[in-house]
Amino acid sequence: MDYDALKTQSSYCTLVNKSDNSKYVCYSHTKAGTFNIGLTNASEVWSKDFTEETLAEHGKNDALKSAEDYISKIRSTCGNGSASVTVQEDGALLQLGVSRAL
Repeated sequence: MDYDALKTQSSYCTLVNKSDNSKYVCYSHTKAGTFNIGLTNASEVWSKDFTEETLAEHGKNDALKSAEDYISKIRSTCGNGSASVTVQEDGALLQLGVSRAL
């Protein structure tokens, strides 16, 4: 994967949580070879960093092989209302449709 090609790319989408209609902004970007997925409800921010290796490992069950695949999946599930968020004491769990959570 060419992280340099993504350096200037950021992706944002809004997410309405299907369980309680709360609203979030989901974003992704890269920095220094790390792909980051983040989520905010305007008062709290949660994020997860992935290296190329951890991203590939995490996505193998969902056939997501690159940062571009994740961006597409995030935008798709946010757009069609199939994404959900569970706020936990130590973070937030982002569920992208029926795929594995982040």
